[in-house]
Amino acid sequence: MSYKDEFFPLEGTLFLEKCAALIKEERLHKKLRQQDICEMVNISLSTFKRIEQASPKVELGSFIKVLWYLNILDELSKVLPAPNNQSDAQRVRLKKVSWEDF
Repeated sequence: MSYKDEFFPLEGTLFLEKCAALIKEERLHKKLRQQDICEMVNISLSTFKRIEQASPKVELGSFIKVLWYLNILDELSKVLPAPNNQSDAQRVRLKKVSWEDF
């Protein structure tokens, strides 16, 4: 395996861990088994276990279906990082470069 196969950003890992904790907390609060959720959203038990373990290799669609089923898609905004509002970003116009410039 190469570095590219192993790389996952720290911020992404922290986000997944928070989401996984939110999912598990809500599942336990609603007194649902892992298997119950799997049957309702049509995913495998192993996929759901990887979701609760914050694995970055879970398909996004499965992740969203679990959040939707537990009715916590709106809660996700609490876990998301704050947006970076840089309104001072400006466009830059570059001059044309020709072969004579080299």
